Amino acid sequence: FIQRELTEAIPKKWAAAAAIAITSILFVLIHVSFTFNMNYLFVAFLASILYGVVYHKTRSIESAIICHYVVNLLHFFLF
Repeated sequence: FIQRELTEAIPKKWAAAAAIAITSILFVLIHVSFTFNMNYLFVAFLASILYGVVYHKTRSIESAIICHYVVNLLHFFLF
């Protein structure tokens, strides 16, 4: 019910951006359980936006999962 109301309240051209922003905030809230480091949470927010854009462009959850995996690998090996 709430999702339908929000979807109808948001103009079509902003629906994808709003969905990505909301899920990115939720993603960060999940990652707060790992750390309270604001730099880490900011990077997690940006990464989540990337995952959302990848999903939006490909319409494939697998692509977003692979992107998340690659970002985690880069983080592991470079930092």
